[in-house]
This record gives sequence, structure tokens and C-alpha cells, in this order.
Amino acid sequence: MRSSSMDSEANVAQDSHTRHMDAILGSIVGGILAIAGGLFVSIASDRKERVKWQRDAQIKASAELVSALQVVIRRLREIAFMGDKTSKEAETALSLYHDATSMWNSAMYSVILVSSPRLTDLVLSLDREVDRLCARAREQEWSRADFRRERLTIGRLSAQYLDAARGVAGLPKLQLNSAWSWEMTTAEEVEPIDAE
Repeated sequence: MRSSSMDSEANVAQDSHTRHMDAILGSIVGGILAIAGGLFVSIASDRKERVKWQRDAQIKASAELVSALQVVIRRLREIAFMGDKTSKEAETALSLYHDATSMWNSAMYSVILVSSPRLTDLVLSLDREVDRLCARAREQEWSRADFRRERLTIGRLSAQYLDAARGVAGLPKLQLNSAWSWEMTTAEEVEPIDAE
């Protein structure tokens, strides 16, 4: 009888110990799950915030780039329409152009900081075309029609950039042929560049 009473006491002690261990393990597992859940929520919301920040930064940088490009083109047009490229008026126009290129370069670097390599390549293509157009604008006096022909590539590259940047930002493409509304030629003449 004593043996069964001792067995019963041992079972009670073992059950108490097991329940105590189960409670400790339950607390530990619960704590680990709570920490893991908290980390998951933190990582998920951090990723969501990071994606939102990148999208907002891309849109802002793209808008600044397109605005800076418009100013650069306007300044180049003023130079291109001048007959005497050595006059005081031409010096003033060149000074204004150089100010515009500072704005353009800042906007370009902002885009490069937040963009994919494909968008960066497109921006660098635009920059090379701006440089080419500047050299051409300084060579001779241009008519409006001649200057428009000279800047066709910039208009098409700009349209490709706008579509690609909108794609990266999760916005639908506009499928513009050119950034210039007066250009009626098709976009097939310029090879498209993907956003990613």
C-alpha cells in the first residue's frame, strides 16, 4: 500500500513538474512567437514604407528632371535662334544656359540616386543628347523648324523616360510618341527602353 501511495505521490510530483515545465515552455514559445510576429510586422511595414518612399522619390525626381529639361531646352532654343553667337546677348543667353545646366545636372543626379539601371541609362542618353544639341545650337542660326528637327530625339527619349518612370512608380504608361505635342511621327523610330 505504501508503494502505491509513493507511486501516487511521485506521479503527482511528476505531473506538477510536467505542468510547471509546460507552463515555462509555453511562455517561452509564446514569447518567441510574439517576438517573431512583431519582427515580421516590423519588417513587412518597413518594406512597405521603403517601397512607398522609393515610389514617391522616383516621382519627385522624375518631375524635377522633366522640368529641368524644359528649362535647358528653352535656353538652347534662345541660343539657336541667335544670328551672332558672339554678341553680348549671346553671352547672356549662354550664361542662362549654364545656370539651367546646373539645375539639369542636379535633377539628373537625383534621378540616378533613386532609379533602376535601365532608367539611369535613359537619363544618361538624354544628357548626351542635350550636350549634342547644345553644340549644334552654337554652330549657326536656326529656324524654328530646323531646331524642332534637331530636338526630335530628345522628345522621344523624354517620352520613353516618362513611360519607364511611371512604370517603375506603378502608374500606367501613357505611350507617348514624344514629349513634344507638335511632333506627329511615330515612336517606332526610336527603340524603346524597358523600365527594369
